[in-house]
Amino acid sequence: RVLHLTGYFCPKYAAFFVSYRHPKHIVILSQDEFSTFCQWNLCANSLALYPIKKVGKLSTFPFPEKSLNPDAMKILFTKEEIAARTDEMAVQITQEMPRDLVMAPVLTGAFIFAADLLRAITLNGHDPDVDFVQLSSYGGARSSSGVVTLLKDFSLDLTGKTVLLVDDVLDTGRSLHFAKRMVMDRGAAAVKLAVLVRKNTGRGEDIDAEYVGFEAGADDFLVGYGMDDDGRKRGLDFIGAL
Repeated sequence: RVLHLTGYFCPKYAAFFVSYRHPKHIVILSQDEFSTFCQWNLCANSLALYPIKKVGKLSTFPFPEKSLNPDAMKILFTKEEIAARTDEMAVQITQEMPRDLVMAPVLTGAFIFAADLLRAITLNGHDPDVDFVQLSSYGGARSSSGVVTLLKDFSLDLTGKTVLLVDDVLDTGRSLHFAKRMVMDRGAAAVKLAVLVRKNTGRGEDIDAEYVGFEAGADDFLVGYGMDDDGRKRGLDFIGAL
C-alpha cells in the first residue's frame, strides 16, 4: 500500500521508507523536504530508508487519520518560531533584570533552550553568570511522580544575587517550586522564572513563571528542543507533542 504524505511529494526526486511497525506500508516523501522527512522518520522509528532515483506519476491518497506509528507526534512550534520567541524573551529579561544576574538552567530538559536564551541575552547587552541545578521528577515516565529528586546542587554562592531559573516546561510546578525554594534558602536577593513552555495544567504548587515562551495543552507530552521521551528525541529542532 502506497501512502502519499500530502505536500511532500515530488515526482522527479523522492525517497521512501518502510516502518518496522507496519512493514507493508510505504511512505513517499520529497527529497526537497528532507529535513522534515528526517524528523518524521525519526518519530516513526523507521527501520529502513531506500532512495528512489525517479518516481513516476502516482495517484495520491489522503494520509490516514490514525498514524502508522502509535507514538506519532504533532509539531507544536517550529525552530523558527522558537528562535523568534527566544529573542523576544531575551529583550524582556534584559529590560527587567540586572546585568549581573545569575542564569540557572534546570537540567536536563532546559539545556538547549537555556543556551539559546543565554546567547540572546548576551546579544542584548547582559553577561550573566551561569550555574546549573539538576532535578528529576519524571524518572523516564510520561507524568510526574510527584517526588522531586536533587541530582546536582548549585555550585555558586547565590547570596545577594538575582537569579533567573530557566526550565523547559512548567507543568505541575513541583520541580520549579523546589528549585526556587533552594535558591531563596541560599540567600538570593530575588529569583525569577523563565520557561520555554507552560502547560495548561493544574499546578501542584502555587507558582508561575515571569517569562513564558509558549503555551501547551494539559495532555500534550512534549518532546524535542531538549525535552525527551525516556531520554530520546531531545535533539529535534522543533517542539512536538506525543
